[in-house]
Amino acid sequence: MQTLPLLSLVWSLILVGATITPSDTIVSIKLGDNDVDVRRLPKMLRDHDVSPDEEVASFLGVAEIRTLRYVRLQIVQTSPSTVDSDTLCHFVTEASAKLSLASECAIDVDGEVFGDRVRKKTSKKTSKPPTNPGLKTTLTPQTTLKPPTKPGLKTTLTPQTTLKPRRTPKPRRTPKPKRRYGHVDSDLHVNDYDAVDQKHFKWMKMGEVWQRAFPHVTRKAKVAVMDSGINFADPDFEPLMGYLKKQSGGHLYGGWNFFTNSPILTNELNHGTQVSKILAAKANNSIGIAGMAQNVTLVPLQVVDDNERAPLSKLIAAIDMAIDVGVDIAAISVGFEFSTQEAIQRALLLQALHASQVHNILLVSPAGNNGKDASDVLPCSLGGRRAICVAAMMDWKKLNVLHPKSNFGGVVDIAAFGTRILTGRLTDSLAGVESGMVKLLVEESTDQMNYINPE
Repeated sequence: MQTLPLLSLVWSLILVGATITPSDTIVSIKLGDNDVDVRRLPKMLRDHDVSPDEEVASFLGVAEIRTLRYVRLQIVQTSPSTVDSDTLCHFVTEASAKLSLASECAIDVDGEVFGDRVRKKTSKKTSKPPTNPGLKTTLTPQTTLKPPTKPGLKTTLTPQTTLKPRRTPKPRRTPKPKRRYGHVDSDLHVNDYDAVDQKHFKWMKMGEVWQRAFPHVTRKAKVAVMDSGINFADPDFEPLMGYLKKQSGGHLYGGWNFFTNSPILTNELNHGTQVSKILAAKANNSIGIAGMAQNVTLVPLQVVDDNERAPLSKLIAAIDMAIDVGVDIAAISVGFEFSTQEAIQRALLLQALHASQVHNILLVSPAGNNGKDASDVLPCSLGGRRAICVAAMMDWKKLNVLHPKSNFGGVVDIAAFGTRILTGRLTDSLAGVESGMVKLLVEESTDQMNYINPE
């Protein structure tokens, strides 16, 4: 009895099955101006005396399908082990043709996280010089031997220690102002411990801007940050946590993770933390830094996972939730450049972005970091009265010049500092420009923002 080949085959199938990961498929089906649920297609075909593909019909009966009410799209979780994206889209296209429906269907694609640097948190390790196992090594001072001075003269060779040259003293730096808890920074007029080092805010005279803006604050704006997750236990974030009512029913407490479909955010990738710190870190709490916007409810919507993946389906779902909870501003840290083969994905994203504008959400997005024209980058190239595309400037105080890696072009609306922006003592000091541009837009009522980027 040959059991080994059978066991090998079974084990191979188990390994193959373990490596299969589900992927999302984005679907839009319409009958006139009405949306059609993809799960209804098999019954609609039978009602027209057309036999549907039974494999796909059975799959749609049990598949995980998320209906995005406000962007009018559906996200179907497909898999090669059941029904893959190509099979489902073929079924949707064929059924739509027979039923006179308008439909679009496409597999999920990944975008790019735009920022000066994306870094994972790692523990610091002390490096040691390499040694061979079992070999005992000792460090001895470097020695040189004196050569004989005259031929035939017997000399004794003695070791001589070589003296290292003295280091050139470094020029003295201008001492920084002394830090102490509760001290009010003379430029920014806040008592945050690290405010003394927020040089970009000082260059922009944010202390004066805040003083002029605060009397005109009419309400607390809700700002969604579509990026990696944050930790609301951070004292700079905890006061910004909101309990938001959904138009569809229920509430959102804090933020949402679209990878786990839960309010539990992950922040191993700290890009979302950096963006949120610059945007809205609580001021005058004697710790950390002061964010640009001081009167906001922060709504982190995690569309970037800890491996730096930013799927299109997650961004579309985040836009739908932003509409549902009624945010005023969405700071989107990811961008997409679609190929000619991805025209459907581009159309689906545009549908979601236009839905956000219909619901009066102001979109702020980066131009990108590839040093080229940004006309093909979405959401940057969306345009319109409620979309702002941001480019990055060099880290220079007296000369306003775009960073060589920043994208540019007619779709760019504004530029600001994009590198070496302080985000706190426990995070990297580099952050993307996309967050900083929200600044004054959240200080006053969004009813007063209609003059921005007029058509």
